[in-house]
Amino acid sequence: MVPVKAAYDGLRTLEVLGPSKGAVGGLLFSTFGLLGVSVGGVRVEFARFEAELGLCSSGCGNQLPQIKFPQLRDSGVYECQVSTTPPVGYTMVFSVVAISTEHNVAAGVPQGSVLGPLLYFLYSHDMPQPDVSLYGKSMLATFADDVCVTYRSRCEHDEADGIQDFADRFSEWARRWNIGINRSISNNVCYTLKRRTPPPVYIEEAPLPQPNAAKYLEVLLDRRLTFAKHVTDITTRLRAKVAKHCWLLCSRSKLSLSNKLTIYKQILAPNWKYGCHIWGLACNSQIKRIQAIQNKVARLITSCEWFVRNTTLHRDLKLATVFDEINQHSSRYHDRLERHRNRLASALNRPRPPRRLNRRQPRDTAIWRYRVSYGSIREKIDAL
Repeated sequence: MVPVKAAYDGLRTLEVLGPSKGAVGGLLFSTFGLLGVSVGGVRVEFARFEAELGLCSSGCGNQLPQIKFPQLRDSGVYECQVSTTPPVGYTMVFSVVAISTEHNVAAGVPQGSVLGPLLYFLYSHDMPQPDVSLYGKSMLATFADDVCVTYRSRCEHDEADGIQDFADRFSEWARRWNIGINRSISNNVCYTLKRRTPPPVYIEEAPLPQPNAAKYLEVLLDRRLTFAKHVTDITTRLRAKVAKHCWLLCSRSKLSLSNKLTIYKQILAPNWKYGCHIWGLACNSQIKRIQAIQNKVARLITSCEWFVRNTTLHRDLKLATVFDEINQHSSRYHDRLERHRNRLASALNRPRPPRRLNRRQPRDTAIWRYRVSYGSIREKIDAL
């Protein structure tokens, strides 16, 4: 979905306003940097109505005008009726010659726009697809104004050729529809254990940068998927947050123990819990770095003596360890995928493929229990 803004002017036309934004994937580049472009060559006209539309800033009312698309690829008349009935979001009805039945749209609307997803689907319905027959397994994914195409091959040259072929066809399609590609924030990342650098990929005769790590949705994906750089980024931000709230957590603070613990759970912990079912595949030594910060915060909150064990603090505060939190979030994530009514979402929860290397896979974080079990050796000693 492109973050679009619908503005109602005197001519009753819908203008699309979209900022450029970057992201990462096998090949990823922004698609929209346009102002006032007609939607897919189709002029969108509103029926007569008095109130102006403020779809992005002020939201829309319970009654929206009926929108008619006179012609779309010579396929007849399309009619769309949109309503903002909670909690499903909005309802769309399409008609070609005859009126179809109503279907509730259970999906959310990215970045606040109500008509943006529908208009973007109409505009980008003819986006070129990667050629699967020539270069092996490939996938095209889009979200908001981000486009990601991935190719999987044993040879980095075949992978680069496949992405280059798609980039050429996509550039031609973007030029045809006056879509600007932001090359400055686009990346070409090769996820492999090999040390060789793949050939460069060009967008409009400009080579794309090939970084060792790239951030998408606030998660740093390094080339070998060790998540070491992401854990370093988490620890840096977490230490800064702890230092900022130290005056509320230290022994001089007048807050109660429960309030201090609430500050940690609501302000500090979300900094490392976000995406933990993804970066939880990191090795134990990386996860222990975050666990060490949590131990220090627990000691800061309780102002305990040096001889008090970390396991005692976690037990008394009823505070789960980082390993347990990763396990719980991963289990809930996979459980939601299994019960999801969208078949595309439930297909993500596929069985684990055969292993070639002894490396963790996303499903392992859900079935693993107490991977390290912090303090388990000490607990056994105490039991004796």
